Amino acid sequence: MLKKVNLLGTEIDNYTAHEALERVESFLDEKRLDTVATVTTRLLRSAQTNAAVRKYLEEASLTIIGEEEILQALGCDTVERRTETLEHFFFREFMKRIERNHKAIFLLADEREQLSEFLMYGAEHFPRLIFEGRLALEENGGDWDGAVNEINASSADVVLSLMRSPVQEEFLVRNRKRINARIWYGIMPRDIVPEGKGSLSERINRQIRGFILKRQARRYSMENHYR
Repeated sequence: MLKKVNLLGTEIDNYTAHEALERVESFLDEKRLDTVATVTTRLLRSAQTNAAVRKYLEEASLTIIGEEEILQALGCDTVERRTETLEHFFFREFMKRIERNHKAIFLLADEREQLSEFLMYGAEHFPRLIFEGRLALEENGGDWDGAVNEINASSADVVLSLMRSPVQEEFLVRNRKRINARIWYGIMPRDIVPEGKGSLSERINRQIRGFILKRQARRYSMENHYR
């Protein structure tokens, strides 16, 4: 199985959740900021028109396939991979390892409500997480310099970002070299609530979306091959 694949002009990782967890373990030992990006169809399409999103994905230390549709388009939608993706196994195991290794977290969001919801979720599922700081950008008037200063002052190991796209990607592209944490991980709302298999109609819809994405990817590849 190829570990690097190209989809709609963007190169992404094609690791199983266990392989991705092995890679991310080493990030905490590095003296740099490594980034973990969850890849969705929407993000891939955004990368075609938004330079910051494209650079964010290109520079990511590790990308996690976040949708069954992408697995289908790549032809690697085994039962194991589908289950990992639908249940967001990587996210849950990543959080358990951060908790178990007593690593400090800085929680960054657009709004206070996002912070509150995640803190409630964390208290229920990962009660031993260490939060060294938290910030909603609406509270500091969207001051990105101030946000970077707060992250660095916290001495957090991991920044968990709840920021929406493309603001998150633009923030990180602009400030990546200034952030002293070890890992930046953009959390998707769907990561918090596993989708499971869903209804039959939803499974069929995912298959249709995967077929469409695969066809679009093939067309994109052919068009660019003959340029």
